[in-house]
Parts: sequence; C-alpha cells; structure tokens
Amino acid sequence: MPAELREHAGRHYAVQFHYALPDDAWAVELSEAVPAPAAWAEIPNAETHLPGAAFLVAFVPDEDPTLEPTVHIHSHNEHVIPTKSCAGSWGRSPTR
Repeated sequence: MPAELREHAGRHYAVQFHYALPDDAWAVELSEAVPAPAAWAEIPNAETHLPGAAFLVAFVPDEDPTLEPTVHIHSHNEHVIPTKSCAGSWGRSPTR
C-alpha cells in the first residue's frame, strides 16, 4: 500500500489509503514515519522514511450509505468517534 510521506515541524508522518474489505469502507491511516533502513541510503531515489504503526484511522463506508464515517484513535483504550461528534469540535458540518 503506497504512502504519502509528509514532514511537519521537524517530524515525519505517513498517510496511507486502502480499501478495508471486512468493513466495506475506505481506510485512511495516519502514522508517524520511521527512518528507512540505513542500507537503503545507497539506493537512488529510495525513501528515507517508512510508515510506522497507525495511531489514527478514519473509515469511510462505501457500500452502505446509511453508515457514518468514523475515526479510530489507537491507544490503550481504543476510541471510536462518529464524524458528527468530530464535526462540532472541528467547527464544520459533517456533510462537508
């Protein structure tokens, strides 16, 4: 699964998109990127960072339009937050 690597405030992050068949949904994962193996430094155009373990996953349902997108925050006590709850804290409507 390809990743988009981004840098923000000196930290590296990876964003990955994939289709989650068991959930019939698109999954968007955010992780802190980890350094690529040192041996890759000799390979032209090799990535300098690779995706780490995802700490935030958004599931966007594809097959059932009545299902709400959700955000999963990975921690010791995983949280699942419906987008309607997130929309208020982000200051925008869930339909945007």
